Amino acid sequence: MSTTKKQLGGYLPAAAKLSVRDRLRLFREAGFSFVALSAGGIYATAESAVTPRLAEHYGLQIDNVHLTGAATNQLWRDCLEGEDVLDRYCREIELCAKMGIKIGITHVTWGSHAPTPEITDLGIERFKRIAACAEQNDFCLALENSVTEEHLVAVLDAIDSPHIGFCVDSGHWACFTPHFDVMGRYGHRMVTMHLDDNDGLEDIHLLPFDGVADWGRIVDDLLKTAPFEKRVLLEVDYCKRRSYPGYDAKALQAMWEARGVKIASDLRLVEYHDGYLETYKNISYDEYLDRMYRAASRIAEGEV
Repeated sequence: MSTTKKQLGGYLPAAAKLSVRDRLRLFREAGFSFVALSAGGIYATAESAVTPRLAEHYGLQIDNVHLTGAATNQLWRDCLEGEDVLDRYCREIELCAKMGIKIGITHVTWGSHAPTPEITDLGIERFKRIAACAEQNDFCLALENSVTEEHLVAVLDAIDSPHIGFCVDSGHWACFTPHFDVMGRYGHRMVTMHLDDNDGLEDIHLLPFDGVADWGRIVDDLLKTAPFEKRVLLEVDYCKRRSYPGYDAKALQAMWEARGVKIASDLRLVEYHDGYLETYKNISYDEYLDRMYRAASRIAEGEV
């Protein structure tokens, strides 16, 4: 167990053979004190997702909800779907507020391989309307750094409001915009975080210290922020398959090793196949949560 005074938590990793209740119990037993929810958690009527009621039952606080991101690119476009997406964001903000949840997360664009929308005055105006909805509900919508830096800069620089904040995503930073000093520019507006790692190519949500991210730099920047004084939040995936078309198993391992992925040579943590790989498949959910907790503790204690 860590001796840090910071609370440790994150999004509850999925596991096909375990119920939500079993995963929450194991998550709490691993030492975590809070969870973040997907949008499914505010809509769920059955136990198909982590809900505020289930989190409370297992003694877990809620840090934030990741709002539905699908079709967010349409906010920038002159189309009816853009208005529908705006309405969806406002509806989800209202739902969260009614549940006592004060922080939501989203991106300013959606999809790592989708065509990037043009930055438009209409898009900025729609984000301002979302900000007004957040203010009406005493809510803060935190925008993640993601595929492009330009869209994030456009929105955050246009909306100087305590109801529009920033969520740093270390994985997005590592694979999409590693040369953008996003924390230097927006660290003072940070309200929460998504901490994870990757191979520098794809946003694959590895555990911290398992990929190529510069954790010394990340923690140095986090130390300058208010949220890091209290919490460390991970957004990581258990037992995931990742496609790498054009690589056979041997070439895929060689590529990961050449890129400096920390777990590339550990065949217990990575299983290579022709065209894809699987991470953490060969360890149990309990082992994974222990590894997750130890990674969060290292970050909290600055042991990087």
